[in-house]
Formats: sequence, structure tokens, C-alpha cells
Amino acid sequence: MKVASDTIAINKTLLTFELFNKDVKVTAKLEYYRDGIFNFSIANPTNKSGFSFYDVEERPVLTALFPHIASKDQNKMTLLFSNDENYENASFKSKYKLVIDFEPFSMHLLTMDGEVLLDFNSNNDLTISDQVMFDLRFPTPHLFGLSERADRVYIEGAKAEDSQREPIKLSARDFAKYNVNCPIGLYGSVPVLVNMHNETTRGLTGVFQANASDTYVEVNNSLTGQADVVWLNYVGDIELFVFTSETLSDFFNKSAQVLGFSYMPPIWALGFHQCRYGYLDEAMVDEVNEKLKEFNIPCDSITLDIDYTDGFKYFTWNHKTFPDPDAMLKRLRKNRRRLITINDPHIKEDENYPVFKEGKEKGYFVRDQKGEIHINLCWPGKSCWFDYTNPAARDFWASQYRYDKYPYTDRYVHAWNDMNEPAVFDPTTDNTMNPLNLHTFYKNGEKRDVEHKYVHNIYGFLMTKGTYKGMIERDSPNKYRPFILTRSFFAGTQKYAAIWSGDSGSKWTDLAIQVPMSLTTSLCGIGFNGGDVGGFMGDPSQECAVRWFQAGSFMTFFRAHSEMNTKRREPYTYEPVYRSAIIRTIQERYRWLYYWYNCFEEYVRTGFPVLRTLWMDVKAKKKASLSLLKEDEQYFVGESVLVIPIVERYKRYIQIHEDLCDEEWFTIETGYVENSSEHYKTGLERLGVFIRADTILTFADLPK
Repeated sequence: MKVASDTIAINKTLLTFELFNKDVKVTAKLEYYRDGIFNFSIANPTNKSGFSFYDVEERPVLTALFPHIASKDQNKMTLLFSNDENYENASFKSKYKLVIDFEPFSMHLLTMDGEVLLDFNSNNDLTISDQVMFDLRFPTPHLFGLSERADRVYIEGAKAEDSQREPIKLSARDFAKYNVNCPIGLYGSVPVLVNMHNETTRGLTGVFQANASDTYVEVNNSLTGQADVVWLNYVGDIELFVFTSETLSDFFNKSAQVLGFSYMPPIWALGFHQCRYGYLDEAMVDEVNEKLKEFNIPCDSITLDIDYTDGFKYFTWNHKTFPDPDAMLKRLRKNRRRLITINDPHIKEDENYPVFKEGKEKGYFVRDQKGEIHINLCWPGKSCWFDYTNPAARDFWASQYRYDKYPYTDRYVHAWNDMNEPAVFDPTTDNTMNPLNLHTFYKNGEKRDVEHKYVHNIYGFLMTKGTYKGMIERDSPNKYRPFILTRSFFAGTQKYAAIWSGDSGSKWTDLAIQVPMSLTTSLCGIGFNGGDVGGFMGDPSQECAVRWFQAGSFMTFFRAHSEMNTKRREPYTYEPVYRSAIIRTIQERYRWLYYWYNCFEEYVRTGFPVLRTLWMDVKAKKKASLSLLKEDEQYFVGESVLVIPIVERYKRYIQIHEDLCDEEWFTIETGYVENSSEHYKTGLERLGVFIRADTILTFADLPK
């Protein structure tokens, strides 16, 4: 494509120009914000609805800077930025500049010293048609991000001579027992890609393509030491945010300004959660509640899956199996436990079900291509799906959490959103929503339709946004902080909820991949996350279960969960030697609770994630080695605690990464580690947790 140079215009803080080729002519917009953040957008003429992610979500609140054309000729122009229209007299001048080539069109982000941080369309791949495609070039091969993948943190793309590795695909789906070390995205989609452009300063450049359609990212780590990326969206617009910094702290702050800062969870939500698909009645809940007390196992919540509902009608109770929910809740509160209940987006087709009846009357469900309510199969049988793109439908969903509508609930009952990819029991559409189904949204006050393929990856995100609103409003004017767990997510979900890694298997390999998955998701802005301890499907060995509890206890979200056909796996069900190790692990989580809470406060305030890869060490004083960049089995919690989970059978020795061995480290059990380069012995009850010298920790007493 080419720039029509005579169309370049500056309207205060916005620069526009036209791009064209023989097939299409479009208007490109460029807005530069706080130094090191800019947005480049192109509205796709094939997007007849005009739908944009920011029609359903708040746009980042950023102060734009004034663009200044520093130089221009027939072939290119160089842009500088300031906080004053008069650049020469401005009190602020940019650290960065943008160079735009006219024919063929490309764009280059550089430091003022001329160091290239990002090239856009340098390979001339920009395509604006039914699909949207563009290419990016980063100065180093060190790429991270693109959650949610059951894969390593460091993205190993294909080499220039090898095109066999599949592109990374982000398309929210319901996966049962997903494969590990696979580039296929799972339940959530965070289209954020991060490049470390400077191994000495840990300088980073990130991109976020705010497009909710299916996303394909092909990574080629060239022999020249660069990274070439081809980005393709199934449909929609280009809405590309770029953010860069030479320091880690500033980068994650900029990232949070673009993607959103996290909400602050209540401290109890950082404790242990017990869940199982198959708590079929009150008696089972009471049994778990009392057994946890009997074995002195601290636990802040018990979670109910779909079994508690009346015929899978959400916001109801099965009074045959749960005859007195109010009394059950009182028994839980006596032991200082909350209840978390599941509510899925599929609604049973039943005229006697008020949620269905009112939703149908008011037009709050997703429609098929003919404009009729889309009916398909899910847990209740024939079901329809809430249209969360419609703000009125989202508000209606939120209202179902009111105490007068959701019986037997109070501020001690919290929310779990599941099956919200959305999962549909229809193999003809890959077990998700038909891409041609219709949603409702509003643009400039005008009611419009948009096909599901444009909004697929934000369906679960919008459900969670509605749930958060409902949980806040139900307790108004009291300002109780809710806890919400969601399976499907998008960039920005951290503003509303925690996520977990879905239906994993229970083998050692499934355990091992949880750490990289959690680190990648944290790096993409969603810092409250974890996995099902023990795995959802299958039965782990007892040793594997112990190690899973230990690893889970040093992730931000700590929950044990399993499916109905597995053995009962509550912490007290294991043989004594394994049970003792598990109980001690859970108790230790509570001793560390103040540290977790302080780490979250920093994360919420600054955007710097709680869980950090080793290269995210703010105290590092030397260049990051390649082995450090690829390390994702060891990680930091905050800046002071190094965690080395054991994810292999019979493993009893661990070793601190060689790049950290010149520091002083301590353990709670043994004190000073005299030689951190040697192997450290860990028994069954001991997890590798090392505390940095000169760290002050405050430990909590165990809850009674």
C-alpha cells in the first residue's frame, strides 16, 4: 500500500493520512500519547457494522501529545511529539520518533539516537479486506506473550529456513484435557506480544491488537537476530497499540495504562479454594466443610459446580438435593468460609423459567442469521445464549445477582463464570457459537447488529464485565470487593476477575506446563491466575498431587478442582505421609498471606505483575543471558522471593539458576544457603522457596 502524501493532516493531537492500492483506499489514524505509547488504527471498509472493541469497553484514558513533522520529502516523513503545539518552546520533548515511508507504506519506531524498536509493514504485508493482515519486525528474537497457550513462555518461532511450526492461534474454545507444548490458544485470548529489545536494561516493546476476532500470529526468528511476525485477524479493524520503555517498571505501568489496571481482590480470595464438579448435595458440602475443620486445613471457599441448580437453570437451587441453602451457608460462615457458585451463559429454553422468559421477551439473546433466537445444545439441553454485547442484556444479567432475584445469597456468596468461550455442544461449529450469529451493540447512540465472528474472543470477557457490575451493585452502597472467576477472558479481564487455566490433565507434564502458562498470562496483564490443583481430568499420583499443591500454593490463584469421574481428592483424602505434606503446604500459604497481599497492592497500583519470569528481576545488574530469557521453571513472586517448584517424579534436588548464584539467598527451613550454585535438597514436604537477602517478611498466624 502507498501513502497519499497530499492527504496527511494534523488535527491537534491526531494525525491522519490515506493509504491506497489498486483494490482499496482507507484512512489511517495515528495518535501518540505519554512518551512511548501510540495507537495506529484503520477502519476496515468490509466491516459494515463498524464494530470496534471500544464500542463495548472503555477506551484507555491517555493524554495525547502533539505530532510535529520534523522532516518530510517525497518518500518519507519523520514525526516528533511534545505536550505543546509549539514544539520549539515545549517543556517536554519525545524520547522517540516515528518515521513513515510513503511507498510502499511502512512505519518505524526509533529512539532519538536512531535505535529501531519496531518496524510496521516493512515486508509490505498490509492487507485490508475480509481479513486484516500486517507484519511487524522486532530488533531481537526475544518474544513473549500471546496468552492463553499451554506452551513455554519464550516464543520459539520458526527459523527462516523452517516454516513447519504452526502459527499461534488465539480463538477461545472449550478444550477438554488440552495438549501441552502446543501453539493453539485455549479458553482466553490476550493479543499482546512483547519483545525484549535490550538485554542489558531489560528494555521492552509491546503491541496490543484490540481486535476480538480469531487471531493468527506467525513468528519467524530470522538468522539475522531479528523477529519477523505476521499478524492476521479473521475479520475486523486494525486497532494497534504500541508501548515501549527502557525500564521494566515503566513498561508494565504503560502496559496497564493501555490494557487496564487490575482490581484489588479481597484478601480471603488469595487463600485456598476447594472445588469439585460433583458436590451433589448439602450433605457433601457439609462433609467437606467439617473435614477441613477436623484436619485443621485453612480454606476460604467451597465452590459449587452446576449440580446445585434446578435442572441447570442458573440462579436457582435444586431443593431436593439442597433443601435448605440458607442453613448450609450459615454452617459455612461458622467456619469462616464463603460459597462460590457457577453460572453459565447458556440459558435453558423453558417458558416457566423467569430468566429465559424475560430475556426472550426483551430480546436479550443471541440471534441466528434469520433474526430468531439462536437455539442449540449445552448442559440444560436446548439452550439460548445471552447477548452480552448488548449493554441492556449485560445489565439484565447483572441484575440476576441481586439478593431478591438470586435466593439464599448474601455478600459471602461469590461468582464463577464458566463455559463462556462460549461453549456450544455442536461439532459443526467446532463446539462454539456459529460465526454468523447476530449480536446487538450501540455506536454513536445507534442500535446495530454485528456477526459473532467479530466479537468471538470477547464474549466471555463481556459476560464477566456484566457479572462484576452485578456483584458491585448488589451490595451498594456498601463497597464489598467481589471475587469472580472466569474461564474465558480477553485483555483487560484483570479489571474484573481472576482466571484459571481450564480443564487440564493430571499427569506430571500437565503440572509442569502450569507455571509457564501462569507466567505468560501474568506478563500479558492478567496477574490473578492459576490452574486446577491436581488437574481437572484423571487422577494424579499422590506424589504428583503433593507437588501440584506446592506449586499451586505459590501461584496467585490457589484452587483444587476435579471432574466428577475422578477420585475424591480433598486434601484430607490422601495417605498420611502425603496428606501431611499437602496440609502443611496449605497452611504455609496462609502464613505468606500478608506478602501476597502486599504484592497484589503493588501490582494493582503499578501494573507490575506478582509472578515474574527471572528476566523481570528489577534488581538485576547484568545483561540477561539467553538461558535466563528462556527460563520458565523458576520464577519470582514479587521482587524478593524465588520459587522453584518440583514438577518431576522422584526429584529431590533443585538448583538456583546460575545467573542468580552471585546473590545471597535464605530459606525459612534452613536459613542461609551457603552455596547457591550447588544442589539444594528438598524432601517431600519442602518446596524450593528462597528469600533474597535484606528482605523483611511479615508472616500471618494460621486462621482458627
